[in-house]
Amino acid sequence: MNFTNVFFLVIIRVTDKKNCAHLLVVESF
Repeated sequence: MNFTNVFFLVIIRVTDKKNCAHLLVVESF
């Protein structure tokens, strides 16, 4: 994985842990 992907993953999880849609977007990258 790219460092940018990890960074986005952490930010998204911290911002909204309950929204699975964001996780799907990260997996698309």
